Amino acid sequence: MPRAQFRDTVLLRTPNGTVIVPQSASAAIYDVGTTNPITDTLYADHSSGITLSNPIPIGADGAIQFWTTLEREMDVVVTTPGYASVRATGLTHAALNTAATWQAP
Repeated sequence: MPRAQFRDTVLLRTPNGTVIVPQSASAAIYDVGTTNPITDTLYADHSSGITLSNPIPIGADGAIQFWTTLEREMDVVVTTPGYASVRATGLTHAALNTAATWQAP
């Protein structure tokens, strides 16, 4: 069964207007509207058994990327030193969703 992927990119606008990739940033994954970390396993890719901790580090290119077993809705909270945290609700998406596997948190 294909895993469901979440991918987004984090960029910061500095006070002088320059857009940069944040350094030392992380993304915490929560059940929607809560401070409860999701209980789903976060995988590093679509097929291996490599798992990620929660929160996950932001990539050097600003990417947030992980997979879950099933499609689901979650909140992603990005934190980086010197800036306010940002919270956004998102979905993981499976490449093939013929089994209607989306689940509410």
